[in-house]
Amino acid sequence: MKSPFITKHSFLFSETLQKLLLFFNKCKAIMAKVIVMKVHMRCERCRTLALKTAAKAYGVTSVRLAGEDRERVIVEGDRVDAVDVAKSLRKNVGFTQILSVYDL
Repeated sequence: MKSPFITKHSFLFSETLQKLLLFFNKCKAIMAKVIVMKVHMRCERCRTLALKTAAKAYGVTSVRLAGEDRERVIVEGDRVDAVDVAKSLRKNVGFTQILSVYDL
């Protein structure tokens, strides 16, 4: 026979866990971002390096190139820091300019 003490606390624990999961799901939805950056890329190797560098950043879910000369890098993800991504792109690829940051 199970103790009522254990059942009561396990119920409270599961209820608290459900509340935390709901809270984190709301935060996750709020913190989803799209960052558009213009990166000076001279060749195809630089474009590949820019995609790899942006994909390594924390929270990035997708990276793609856009624009006429494929000079814009569009980064999507949860809790992505635009400044950190821009710093790493400047260090590894070349001049980087943040054009816009959108919340989804």
